[in-house]
Amino acid sequence: MISRVLRQLAFDIHIRMLRAIGIPLDQVAAFDAAGELVWMESRDPQKHRAMSDAHAALLRGRGSGAADRCFLQAELANGSHTYGCCVVDDADGHLLDIVFTTKAPARLDDHQAGQIEHAMTAVGSSIRNEYQLNKELESMASELAERYEELNLVFQADTSFHSIHNGFESLRLLVRDTVEFLDVGIAALVLPSKDLEIYDQREEISASGIPHLLFKIRRHLFGRMEAAPASVVVNNEQDRLRAGLPVDVPYKLVVAPVDSGSSTVVGMLIIANPSDREDFSNSHRNLIDVMARKITKVLQANFDTLTGMENGFSFEWVVDQALLQARSRGLQHALLHIDIDRTNVVNDISGRAAGDEVVRRVAKAIAASVRSHDSVARIGGDKFGVLLETCPLDVAAKLAQKISQQVEAMDFTWKDVKHSLSVSIGVAPITSESESVATVLSSAEVARVAAKERGRNRIQVYEQNDIELMRRRGEFRWVERIQAALREDRFVLFAQTIDPLTAAEASPHLEVLVRMLGDEGEIILPEQFIAAAEHYHLMPLLDQWVIRKAVEDLRDTSRQVGFAPMSLAVNLSGQSLSDERLRALVIDELYALGELASCLCFEITESAAIGNLTEAQDFIAEARRFGCRFSLDDFGSGLSSFAYLQKFDIDYLKIDGAFVRRIANDPIAASMVSAINQIGQVMGLKTIAEFAENSAIVDELIRIGVDHAQGYHFGRPRPLGELLQEQIRTVRAASG
Repeated sequence: MISRVLRQLAFDIHIRMLRAIGIPLDQVAAFDAAGELVWMESRDPQKHRAMSDAHAALLRGRGSGAADRCFLQAELANGSHTYGCCVVDDADGHLLDIVFTTKAPARLDDHQAGQIEHAMTAVGSSIRNEYQLNKELESMASELAERYEELNLVFQADTSFHSIHNGFESLRLLVRDTVEFLDVGIAALVLPSKDLEIYDQREEISASGIPHLLFKIRRHLFGRMEAAPASVVVNNEQDRLRAGLPVDVPYKLVVAPVDSGSSTVVGMLIIANPSDREDFSNSHRNLIDVMARKITKVLQANFDTLTGMENGFSFEWVVDQALLQARSRGLQHALLHIDIDRTNVVNDISGRAAGDEVVRRVAKAIAASVRSHDSVARIGGDKFGVLLETCPLDVAAKLAQKISQQVEAMDFTWKDVKHSLSVSIGVAPITSESESVATVLSSAEVARVAAKERGRNRIQVYEQNDIELMRRRGEFRWVERIQAALREDRFVLFAQTIDPLTAAEASPHLEVLVRMLGDEGEIILPEQFIAAAEHYHLMPLLDQWVIRKAVEDLRDTSRQVGFAPMSLAVNLSGQSLSDERLRALVIDELYALGELASCLCFEITESAAIGNLTEAQDFIAEARRFGCRFSLDDFGSGLSSFAYLQKFDIDYLKIDGAFVRRIANDPIAASMVSAINQIGQVMGLKTIAEFAENSAIVDELIRIGVDHAQGYHFGRPRPLGELLQEQIRTVRAASG
């Protein structure tokens, strides 16, 4: 530590002072008490050795009886002279020897030596003062570093044991830890937004007066902290008056604001000691601020910001505990999965703020309808989970009916627009025979989906032998497989060519298709998993993966041949069109692609485009700025196709394959294809016929005048990488 402090001394400043007053210095160096070189003006190794020899000569002189002298002189072997001044600290003793040679040709006389000794003594005193200041600063820095490490230890401490609990249990443990770690009499967490107070105390302190204490603190301090978030320390009567607390509070306090993670104060963390204990310090303030931030992390991880309820992560822990009780004690519980009906209608008509208010009001209605010991959580955008403890299925169904009636009776009007509200509820048992938490949750969700599909505003109890529910259960299992495949990157891109019929094209046109890889590497066709992905709203995640991979392949291929030798058509689902985050991601990818964005064509089904009319129009307009093209897929399958066609700025019209595959032997199908093709041609669109499976179909398409065809006649879907490599080889062969 001393060596580090010594090396921080500003020697060059002190030496400049000596030269400024006319001391004829040549070379100057500083050595510590152990003889180690601390500082020297010159970096020349030979001069370093010379000054070390000079220091050694001075030490020999000191050893011969001059140890009590601070200013030393010695003659060197080459006849020159060296001088030294030692710097001594009262606490640490001998600190330094300042060694120097002069430009004078001979030994200094007594007068000159006296002047230098006087000047060096002053400099030595200045160096000693600087050393003492640096030492004090070093000590302070060390204390601050220790304090930082202490705070960092608290803040970064492994909280994995908290993660095995739900939100409320994690908060209780943090309050208990605050008592233990800060060694205080009382610790309490007050969250007015959740009407929640959690406290813990030392054994010697009675709990009877704590609720009254918390009431006073909440009443007098919470509003202040909402307006100006800052910790408050109360050690004496003056502190109480400044804080606005009544003088009859017999405790010393530190109160820290707790925010939700978005700078909004939602509560207070409080530590308290009896008035006869020592005062709280800034250290306590710092530590309680750290614990308050840990509570913020728990709130973010376990609680929903819109409703204040626990979220899905925390709810799973609650269900897990209920399942453990069912197995160990033979108890039966019930789970409700609740979905608010038609929230998209509220959002479309009255805006997102109205939709949020619906979620908040329904949340309150659910909480008011169940028993005090039941658990309610918001587990999705407009979905809730309710754990009914020690509750048979028939009672759970009655409680579900009560919730349904409460919501249906709500009068919700937003800016003079009245909305009718209802919920669909699935009910599932939790017994000793339940397989797992995932099984229980999926059973309740499957029942809820069935309730919604049977007309909404219904309640469905999960029955193991219900064929429809079993089908839904099988579909739900695909959800887990899809999510696992996304996590493990077990999707691959295939592609099928779209071939010209009436004129040659400069570059190939490929439709990108997705396949899943099974656990053994087998190819799983989309017919097996797309329905589940659509039903459980996983298409935005799947589309995101496809778009990123297609863009990556397009960029790599272009890099290899120097330009973009193909056009890639990528499908975009209706769910993705209505997903703001996915649309933003696509736009970001287009920005990154630059000119290559013009090689992308997005395929949107007719039903998806009509079902998301505004979103589709906005996305088409924005993507077109980057040169992207658009294709309306499965055209002809809807009843209003021609009426809506003019609303979309598209390039291609893909004729529904249900007509195309029959045109060789069905005059009506051929007439439909001809009519669609004619409308497309009039509107300046290129037409594409799907399911061109044989030469007879292709000949009929050519007769009708369809521009492009896609189907097994031209080639089956193949891995996109293979098709791209073929194109790369073709381009390179053509260029020689």
